[in-house]
Amino acid sequence: MAVTVSNGIHFLRVDGGKIKRKQVLKMNHVCYGIAHVDAEVFVTSGTALYEYTMDGRLVKKLYEDSTGPDRGDI
Repeated sequence: MAVTVSNGIHFLRVDGGKIKRKQVLKMNHVCYGIAHVDAEVFVTSGTALYEYTMDGRLVKKLYEDSTGPDRGDI
């Protein structure tokens, strides 16, 4: 499983009834939401939607709402 924490993504696994951190990806923006499809990770910053690989490489910024105030980018 994966959860967003501030400006990163924590990949977790359950091992022997305990949750263990498997991997941490640091982002250069705030992470509010995450979705996973095949080998791609989609992350929202509040104003933008990004596509990343599972190892944290940015594929591309898919969308950005630049009409309102900046609510998420660092």
